[in-house]
Amino acid sequence: VLLNFLGVEFISQLDDVAFGLGKTGYLGEAYKKAAEEITFKRIKKKRSRAHVFVLLAVFAVLLGNTINIAIRQGKGYYLKKIIQVEFGDETVSLLGTFSGCYQLQNDMKDVNRVTYQQLGFTEKGGKFSYCNNVADGDGGWMFSIG
Repeated sequence: VLLNFLGVEFISQLDDVAFGLGKTGYLGEAYKKAAEEITFKRIKKKRSRAHVFVLLAVFAVLLGNTINIAIRQGKGYYLKKIIQVEFGDETVSLLGTFSGCYQLQNDMKDVNRVTYQQLGFTEKGGKFSYCNNVADGDGGWMFSIG
């Protein structure tokens, strides 16, 4: 990608040099006249309001979709219903016992907290919960047993 930009910049510099040479008359009188015409040429603007309405419509659609996604995300629509966790036994020897599948316990309708409970264990299994204020005001995942 960087090489593409370098190539475009190189060609742009060559174009600027050629235009400057033409404007000074170094390349001939015809080039000098053409360069002066280009320098003082005015482009007429066509006033149309249709493009404003099209842009507003596109903006409204994009804003509506963004708001819809934000609302769904806040309600937990995009959360996985079941996640699989694999613990290693290097740090704590019995931690591998809690490897397996965890099911979403609430869908954030009542409580604004995501909790996953280990499948197959009703009271003594592992549990993942997302807390908004763990350390330094940042959110993070907490693992608990039972």
